[in-house]
Amino acid sequence: EEEPALRVSRMTLSAAAQLRRRYYLVQKAREVAVFGVLIGTLSAGRRAEMLSALTRLIRARGRKHYVFLMGKLNAAKLANFTEVGAYVLLGSSEHSLVDSRDFYRPVVTPYELLLALSTTHEWSGEYVLDYAPLLPRLAAA
Repeated sequence: EEEPALRVSRMTLSAAAQLRRRYYLVQKAREVAVFGVLIGTLSAGRRAEMLSALTRLIRARGRKHYVFLMGKLNAAKLANFTEVGAYVLLGSSEHSLVDSRDFYRPVVTPYELLLALSTTHEWSGEYVLDYAPLLPRLAAA
């Protein structure tokens, strides 16, 4: 049986790899001209407010966007929209971190979109999935 310290180090390495991947997606989103805003059917509360804040930020940075209402995400559905360079998913915090390796384009969280498009916010190691503290940041961006 493994020692507890070995299990912890493996989880830490896995978390570090996931954070590197998320950071990479933020960097990719910085270059995108057209975003797809995905509203999942399992979206969290305040989704209308979040949708408004995100589309305002996207437009303020001179980018275009399309809004999609989707049940279950799958690569085939999203591949139909070739103009879209990245997607931002409005979903519950439990479902908002999507491993987008299987998708044609990156799928980021609202917080990651803020990091990508903001001139004042930088990655600090903090990760915000809850909309309540994120909405004021989006309004200020």
